[in-house]
Amino acid sequence: MAKSGKKSVEEMFADITAQLSTLMPLVDSVKKLTDKVTGLELTVAEAQKENGKLMEDLAERDRTIEDLKSQLSEATQYQRQWSIRVIGLQIPDSQKNNNFHVRQILYRNLLLPILEGAVAAGDIPSVPAVDQLIERAHILPSSANKPSIVIARFFSRDYKDLCFKHRKQFQPYSTSPPPTRSNTRAAPRPLYQIYEDLNRTIFTKMRALAAHDSVHAAWTSSGTIRLRLKNDSDKVLKVRRPTNTVDKILSELTS
Repeated sequence: MAKSGKKSVEEMFADITAQLSTLMPLVDSVKKLTDKVTGLELTVAEAQKENGKLMEDLAERDRTIEDLKSQLSEATQYQRQWSIRVIGLQIPDSQKNNNFHVRQILYRNLLLPILEGAVAAGDIPSVPAVDQLIERAHILPSSANKPSIVIARFFSRDYKDLCFKHRKQFQPYSTSPPPTRSNTRAAPRPLYQIYEDLNRTIFTKMRALAAHDSVHAAWTSSGTIRLRLKNDSDKVLKVRRPTNTVDKILSELTS
């Protein structure tokens, strides 16, 4: 009986040994799979780190692009700071292609009254002649149904700023304004509309800001967009980066 029991133990040991021999390849496979998973985890971690660095580089590149776009906008706008844009000036068809005549008509009908007012206000000692005031004036192409737009470039920014400053007070006004629904005797209106000569980026962004729900008013001064917010309409804010989106501009101004 003992021999039979001893044989049974040997047989059990042999069975266990055989099963272990069968499991060892599986253990090796699991170990290899674990090593592969560990390697993949390290690869993923390295990839995530590299991706983070790439995102930082991309954000830095975007900031550089925005800086360059802002600098380009400022550079193009700087060249326009000697100019004004006038709408409503009546130029005879026979003289529209003659910039000398356009300049003379602009001076006589619009700028001369403003400068005479500036002399009366004590801002300048005398009225400069047209050849001392305007370097060039020309008409922008437009359709037949739209009023002429005249771009005039001054020799001096001081005189340009002076004319822009006094445009509302001293420019010619209509003596017979059209009646309105609420008042048949409306106040006199200016004969001409005078604006700063803005590049498309600044002009478009200024109008978009003016239309925003949180903005009380938006305008430009010396080619720079300025605005007041509805929650603080007494404070004037200056837009530093007109190439940014409206939401980003407002976020930077309120942060």
